Parts: sequence; C-alpha cells; structure tokens
Amino acid sequence: MVSTLGTAGAAAACVPAKAHQGSTLRPYYRARNGPTSASVVTVRPSSSAAHRSPCSSVHDRVRTVGREQGRLLSLGGGSGLDQNNRFVAGKGLVGSSSSNSREVSMQGVGGSSARVAVGRQRNSDTAVRSRLSGMGSSSSSSAFATGSTMHCGFGTKRSRARLVAGAPGRGWAVQAPRYGTRGVRAQAAAGEDGGAEANKMTLEEVKEMLNKPLERHTNLRKGSLANGLQYFILPNAVPPNRLEVHLEMHVGSVDEREDEQGLAHLVEHVTFLGSSKREQLLSVGRSNAYTDFHHTVFHVHAPVKSDDGKVLLPQVLEALDEIAFQPKFDVARIEKERRAVLAETQMMNTIEYRVDCKLLQQLHMENALGSRFPIGLEEQVKKWDRDALRRFHERWYFPANATLFLVGDFDGSVEDAEKMIEAAFGQVPAARLPPPAPNVPGDIKLRHAVRPPVVHALGVPDPSETAADVIPTPEAGAYVFQHPLLQQFSLSLFQKLPVLKMKTYADLRKTVMARFVVMALHFRISTRYAEPNPPFTFIEFDHSDSGREGCTVSTLTITSEPERWKEALRVALEEVRILHAHGITKAELLRYTTTAVRDSERLAEQEGSVPSIDNLDFVMESETLGHEVMDQQQGHEVLLQVLDTITLEDIKTVAQELLAYVAEYGTPLELRQCPTGGVCTTLVACVPATVVTESEDGSVSSEAPFQVVAKEIEDALCEKTGNVEAPTDVEVPDRLISTEDVAELMKRKPKFVPVDQPVGADGMDPKTAVTLRKLSNGILVNYRRTTNEPKGAMLRLVAKGGRTAEQLMV
Repeated sequence: MVSTLGTAGAAAACVPAKAHQGSTLRPYYRARNGPTSASVVTVRPSSSAAHRSPCSSVHDRVRTVGREQGRLLSLGGGSGLDQNNRFVAGKGLVGSSSSNSREVSMQGVGGSSARVAVGRQRNSDTAVRSRLSGMGSSSSSSAFATGSTMHCGFGTKRSRARLVAGAPGRGWAVQAPRYGTRGVRAQAAAGEDGGAEANKMTLEEVKEMLNKPLERHTNLRKGSLANGLQYFILPNAVPPNRLEVHLEMHVGSVDEREDEQGLAHLVEHVTFLGSSKREQLLSVGRSNAYTDFHHTVFHVHAPVKSDDGKVLLPQVLEALDEIAFQPKFDVARIEKERRAVLAETQMMNTIEYRVDCKLLQQLHMENALGSRFPIGLEEQVKKWDRDALRRFHERWYFPANATLFLVGDFDGSVEDAEKMIEAAFGQVPAARLPPPAPNVPGDIKLRHAVRPPVVHALGVPDPSETAADVIPTPEAGAYVFQHPLLQQFSLSLFQKLPVLKMKTYADLRKTVMARFVVMALHFRISTRYAEPNPPFTFIEFDHSDSGREGCTVSTLTITSEPERWKEALRVALEEVRILHAHGITKAELLRYTTTAVRDSERLAEQEGSVPSIDNLDFVMESETLGHEVMDQQQGHEVLLQVLDTITLEDIKTVAQELLAYVAEYGTPLELRQCPTGGVCTTLVACVPATVVTESEDGSVSSEAPFQVVAKEIEDALCEKTGNVEAPTDVEVPDRLISTEDVAELMKRKPKFVPVDQPVGADGMDPKTAVTLRKLSNGILVNYRRTTNEPKGAMLRLVAKGGRTAEQLMV
C-alpha cells in the first residue's frame, strides 16, 4: 500500500506528463504519479556526486510509502539523468511522524504579516513538491550543463520517473520545448510578431478559435450509476489482452480529524488486504492500493481472460466491491496491518523526509496539507480500535464518493463493460444524510464539491472569486531550516496559484507559452554558465498543478555550496530578470515551435501504442484537475492551430506574470512592472549547521558553524543584478552538416566489410535481433529496428578510452 504526500504540477489538460527527479525533492508520495502539466527547468553544472545535495538523492531512492502487496516497495522518481545520461521527467512525480499544527504569526516583507496554521515541510523544494505530488499535472524541463538531452512533457509519473518526454505517454503529451506550426515558422521568417498575420487570420477569427472548447477523447466513456458511483471506460489494446481497473475513493489524509491522523491509510490497508475475493485474483493478476492527501485508490492489473477462457472483469469488479463497500474489519487483520503501518512510519525517519516535511509545512501552513500526512502519527495509529475504523469507513466509503476507471483490452463492447459495472456495484445502497424530520428520508450524500477541501493563500487572486472575497497574501519572508545532516545550501521560492483548468484552446495556448518561457530559462542558464567552476550546483524552475493539493505551484530552487550561495542566487536572479523583462527571442520561438511540430506529429502517430496504465493515470488526474482529455491526434491538431496565434509579445506577457514573484521580490505591488504577477507565498532555505574548509593543498580541513539569517536572504533577493539587457539572438542551424558536405563525404565511397563474429546472412545476431556491421575504416555500427516510436531514433557514438586507457602512475 502506498501512503502518498501530494503535490504536483502545473497546467495541461490534454496531456499527460511526469514529474521530476533530478535535484528536487518532494515528500514521499505514492508510487504512481499521474498526468502532469507543469514546467520544470533544472540546470546542473556538474553531474558529479560532489555537486549533489544529500537531499536530492532521495529522488533516486525513495518515492513510495507503503504498497500493500509487496509491502515496503520503493521506487525512484523525479527528473534527472538516467544511466544513459538522458534527462528523465520523473514520476511525478513521493514518511515519518508528523507534527501537530499550530497557529503562528507569519512575517512578510515590508512589515506585512498574517496568522496561519503551521504543519510540516520538506527539502529541496521542487523536488520535494514532486515527491509530494503524486499525480499532479506538471510539465517538467530540466537541463544540465553536461550536454544531456532534455526531455519534458505531460505523462504518467509512476513516482514521477517513468515518462520521458518524447516517449509514449498517456493521452496526449504536450512536451515543453516542442511546439510549432508551419504558420509559426512563416511568422518567424516574416517578422517578430507574425502569428495570426502569417496565416492571415483576423483578430475576430483568432478570438473565435481560442474560445472553442477542447473536444473530449472520442473513445472515452463517462457514466454514473443510480447510487452515485461514477465510472470512466477507455478501450486500449496496449498491452494486448490485459486490463487496468482502479477504484478511487475520494478520501485521504486531508479529510482526517485531529484524532484520526493516519486512519485513512490504516483503513486502506485493512480493507484491501482483508478481502478474500482479492486473494482469489493473486494467481491471475496483481493488485495494490495507496493513500495520499486527497484520495485512496485500489487497483487491479489482470488478463482479460483466465487460462480456461473465463472473462475476468466481473471477478475483478466483485473484488473491488468487497474491498470498498463490504469490508470485514477482522480484528486479527487490523492488528497485522497496524504493525505494517508502524513499520512504514519507521522507514520514513530520514533527513530527506524531514526536509520534505519542512517544505510542505511552510508551503501549506494555512491549511491541513501542511500537517495531515498520509503516514499519520505513530501514537494515534497505535490506539484505534475496530469501531474507529468502522466509523471512518462509514463516513467516507459510499458510492457517490467513488469513481471507477477501466482501461484496457477488455472483452466485448463498452456497453458490455457498463453492464458488468452495474451488476457489481449497482446494488450498493446510496448513502444518505441525516433525516431532516421523522419519517422524512435524508438527501443522498454527495462527495465534496472541491477536492481536496482546503483553502489556499494564493500569490495572485483567484479569478473565480469576487474582489470582496480576496484577502491579499503578504509577500513571504524567509524561513531558515538548519540541520547538521545537510551539506548544501538550498533556497526555494514558492508561489501558489489557482489551477488553470484546461477546457479551451486559449487554456492550452497559455500553457504552451509558459512552457516556452521555462525552456528558455533552462537553456540560457545551461549555456551561459557551463563553466569549470560555476557557483551553483543546480538551478530549477518548476511550474505545475497538483490534483492532490488543489492548486498550482511555481518554484524556483537554487542549490549551491554553502559559501557560494549569494553567487548562485545572483546567477538565478539575473537570468530570471532578463527573461521577465524581455521575454524570449525570435530564434528561441522558432526553435521551440519547430521542434514541437515534429514531436507532436510523432506522438500523434503513436496513438494506440500508449500503455493502459498511462492512459488510466492521465484520465484520473485530468478528472481531478478539471482538465479535458484528448487523444494524441486531437491534441496535435489543436496544437497546430494554437501555435499559429502565439507572438513574441504574448510570450513576454506570460513571462512577466510567471516570473514576477521572483524578479520583483520585495518591490511593492503598486511599483512593479507586472503587479498582476503576484507575490512569493513561501520562501524556505535549507542549510547545513557547519561547513568544512580545506587548505589550498588539501592537507588541512576545519569545521566551522554556517551562519545565515532570514534578513540576509531577503536582502540578497532584493539586490539589483548587473546585466538585465536583452540577450543576443542566436540562430541555430537546422543541421550540423550541410547537404553539400554530406555529398562530398559520399564521394569517398564508404562501404561495409565483414564483421569478426558469426551473424546471419543479413548481419543480424539471432539472439538479440541487433544487426552488426563494420565500416571499412574499422568503425563498428550496431542497430536494431523498433516500432515503439514512429519516426523516432536514438543515436549514440562511443569512443574507446576512459580511465582504463590512462597510464598507471606509480
């Protein structure tokens, strides 16, 4: 079972994405992260261990807490480099005991203040947010000065580490640095602001097109039963003869009362592992469950038919019905699962988790997300009896508070599947509210209209609220978390925003422009500061929305050696302020849009090859966030239309709104270049207690206390930076070798010669299906054809050498 801490990503309805790994941490969240729409930029000047924060390694180690079947399973997640030095957009995108919440006075910049409820936190911000995020929507982009390829997109997160942008994703994946149309290319050639002009669209035509609603995936069926249970059905043939069935109960740790912290997780354990019908499925499939902030999910992966030809979907649905609506609550089972949950609690007692919790506490100090972690409080977990579990179950486990997701190569039609759902769940009685009077039945009980049911202190006003309802959030002052186990300095600037529901062409257009801004920031930092001794370990910007947290969060994270934190902060501020003031260049727009068209076309051709689990996660997260779900072809067609309307001035406006909370930190709103950009809502520095210094020859080292105070950090953020001039536009060639040079090289008449090992007549190794060739100049060429990425290929050149070629010095 998985206990998740949630946070996620930013804005994309029609696309799935993965969360991030790299150097950001997000408190332990469940293993599987759903579609995300966010943007993340990570720049790492060096991938060596010396430059990595001890906290950031958590992304590579622990992400999941709990897992029912297979108890203590840990998965890697987040965005970072894989073993092939490629950037992986992690899953999504994720403890120990949590502290009681309390009300404290939060001091803002310039004397502003507010009283808020404090819970817990976390460590390397964006990373932490990734970990905490479960299935949020997020588009991440991380770049490293090592020359690695950047992958970004919306996709599944299996702990924010499964989807590499550019690889198949669930639903349609919008990939951050990749968008463009023939119209946009024409625009860039014709002038700076061509968009609509290049396609000769009038302003009214553009407005009409942008107001169009996004069309739902044509094969996605949504329905509900008379008792209130909702369901989604999506036929999907990958993998063949397999199906995914998830039952989502809309109850999580944020719904727990003061004396119930961890009860949602324990109920999940007992109901899932106490089901005899679930046990009967063990021989044919696999199942699991997890709990996070806003929901509890039970899922089954099974073949369509058993070995004797029996259709298994009815049996799977019956098992889920027993788990959710007919649990036994056997006393022996309760005690067994209590021990399991307590064991998970002990597993979470790490410095990474403590930092993650610190970050979450500060980010959500005004609501229960900062203190109601799914793992719960150890002292409370020890004391609940059977009646406590039953009361919690009766309060939250009812049909109208459940959503069933069925995706796969199931036997029969969608209508047949609907009949099976009705047969399994239709007899569960609807829950009712207390009767208003004797002999008068109470109304049918419905789920919360808002999930999770919390109120956020937003950095900008929620457009859905009237001016009279808006209470301005003060600009956040710095909070310093110091611990002897930390080795690096990490500063995170957060801004919480309302989720942009992806419903129209205009919503997608704004999301795409935000991606362009994030990618520009990433590439500028990676190219301008790829020096031998850069002052930062990594710089990351993340903009992502989270179904778990019910908000969008922008995060700038700067990590460095403790003694160089001011230099690292100055680098980040300079690049953010330049982009905030001038937007992106014509060449950058051309580069991103051209790549986008190519990748979007390839994704559209992959329609029908996306795994069922990815599609299911994407649909579930999109439903939570209120995004519309499109298939890859629909997404591609909409993208082509939207890109033709994007201009440099539009992107500059988005850059100003997106980055203002960092670029103009400390400046009164009425004096800002972009007052609508809002304020920084949380500012956290995670720093070591001591630093070790060495003499120039490395022979002597000394340890001294590391000292930094909140005011020093705030003042550094308010300092002016030197260079805020517009960057020079750099044209990037379409190809590295011209067609003329290629023609000249072909005059050398290259040819293949026999290889030195036995192969078939066609040169293929029968064991690996790899074709082995050798050029006349001795270069070996190995290749294998695959069908998983139409029009896509990966090329790697390996030169002999390395450490083994070095002469041994004695």
